[in-house]
Amino acid sequence: MCFFLNAGTATFAPIATVTEADFDAQFNTNVKGHFFTLQKLMPHLADGSSVIFTSSGVATGAAVGTGVYSATKGALNKIAHIALNELAEKKVRVQYC
Repeated sequence: MCFFLNAGTATFAPIATVTEADFDAQFNTNVKGHFFTLQKLMPHLADGSSVIFTSSGVATGAAVGTGVYSATKGALNKIAHIALNELAEKKVRVQYC
């Protein structure tokens, strides 16, 4: 069984001009959505299942105008790392790409 968590949104702007609404929209979709979808899936994952998160190279980048988007993808990568540890007993593979 393989689950592909792929929802995402991006608004690119310098930190000085990002609105709270832009920030919330990106974190709600790119982080909160993935986190709580995974939470709901966890009890139903069979041993040996896979969960794949859509991330981005900007998670480790520092390009101008990508502050919020990069932060969401960095958070997503960390959630994947932690989920891998939490699901290790069931041999569930968790990764981001």
